[in-house]
Amino acid sequence: MLQYIDIQNLANRATWDEGRYYQKHRQESMSSLRQAVHLVGRPEQFLVVGVGNANDLDLPELVGMAPKVWLADIDRASVERALTRQGLQKSSQEGEHEAVRQDFQERLRVWIGDAGGSAQEIDDFLRAVSPQLSLQQMERLTVLTEALRRLAKRAEDYRLDADEAQVPEPGLPSTGFDLVVSQCVLSQILWPVTQAVWETAGIPWQEGQAKLVRGAQESLYPELARALHSLALGHLAWVEKRLRPGGMLVINTDVSWQGVPLYGTDVEAALANMPPSQGRKWAALQLSGPKEWEWHLDEATRALVRSYRIKKASL
Repeated sequence: MLQYIDIQNLANRATWDEGRYYQKHRQESMSSLRQAVHLVGRPEQFLVVGVGNANDLDLPELVGMAPKVWLADIDRASVERALTRQGLQKSSQEGEHEAVRQDFQERLRVWIGDAGGSAQEIDDFLRAVSPQLSLQQMERLTVLTEALRRLAKRAEDYRLDADEAQVPEPGLPSTGFDLVVSQCVLSQILWPVTQAVWETAGIPWQEGQAKLVRGAQESLYPELARALHSLALGHLAWVEKRLRPGGMLVINTDVSWQGVPLYGTDVEAALANMPPSQGRKWAALQLSGPKEWEWHLDEATRALVRSYRIKKASL
């Protein structure tokens, strides 16, 4: 069984040499970050989560935007390759990655970890459902439904624990960032769960996604919707926690593939359906009008990306 980190590693390796397809996405992503930096005023430090291969980011420009810039991802190898390819660190003759270049050392920090993606909870879910393909269809649906209920509950518990307060991450400041960027992380968190559900249930991806977005109430769909919603809110709570009062959160996220909506990546919908117990906290965040762009991941795949800017209320 592949774990969550294995799935992310494989996805990054598959797109490592596909940078030519990311030009439009990179231009729009960097434009959204420049606008955010302008609105915040020159930030003292900011955090970019979901760096990966950095096909969609200009790392030297990012590092020049603030005295201290943190780049974060769960996949260390991809981040190191990206730093080398974009000239922020050198590689030895043996191909091993060396230290960050001296002229970037004062500005650049790298953090490797799970940015509120509930990786352990997702791994437990995948472990529960992956052996079930040999079961009859009704038995599989029962197993999936129960596993999704457990996943949603654990993701909600994780978020509540994070709200209680600091949930420290070794090596990463727990708060105080002027700007936090979530770079297409939501879809990376949610995709392994939805993919496992459709494969185990024997439901075509397009059919399942369409019914999920329409709010189908037959068995499996409400449980999957709740689990995806809880995972998305867990990530949003994690990145929000790192912001200083008055800081800004930028969320660039895929919202559809091949014209099929991705459930759980619509940030406005996620915040609008926040549980009442969390409503007061999230009412302090104000959404600005999102912008959208379409790009082609390869010759056959197109995605619609939406960029949100959310300002955290000042004390």
